[in-house]
Amino acid sequence: MNAATDILSRLQSGDESALTVLYRQYRAPFVAWAMRHYACREADALDAFQDSVIIFYEQVASGRITSLHSSVQTYLFAIGKNRLTSHYRSRSRVTTGIDTLARELATPHTEPDDTLPLLLDLIQGLGEPCARILYWYYFLRFSMEAIAERLAYRSPDVAKTQKNRCLNRLRPQAQAWLR
Repeated sequence: MNAATDILSRLQSGDESALTVLYRQYRAPFVAWAMRHYACREADALDAFQDSVIIFYEQVASGRITSLHSSVQTYLFAIGKNRLTSHYRSRSRVTTGIDTLARELATPHTEPDDTLPLLLDLIQGLGEPCARILYWYYFLRFSMEAIAERLAYRSPDVAKTQKNRCLNRLRPQAQAWLR
């Protein structure tokens, strides 16, 4: 009996200690792989791994998976790849405005990431509520709903309009700084 078949049969029979074995055996390789291939933080890699193990377990327990044509590691990593790709796809939607501005500010001698400290300084210089909204949205990844609630705005649309106005105030200041 190979390792994949053993894990599957143990999980199918309700042996939850197989989950512990699975977790311990593949956690470190998964985290190293995720951090290397996705340049993510260790916490994000661990979250993706835990999600992958849970998804795998649920698929086996529900009978959706009865056999594997690959190793357990390959299957877990494929689930993790989908989780990380999905996470970073949604993250890139959120940061588009500030990332675009960072790229605009980059010069031939700097990278967009090098402009982020400048952007933080400029954002703080905008005053309230702009500094708070832009920081919460782009750096802490708060949703418009959370920002609207925290600032007692009528709706997320009001918060979004305010964010766009703040971003429009920031852009010329950032461009002027470069001149």
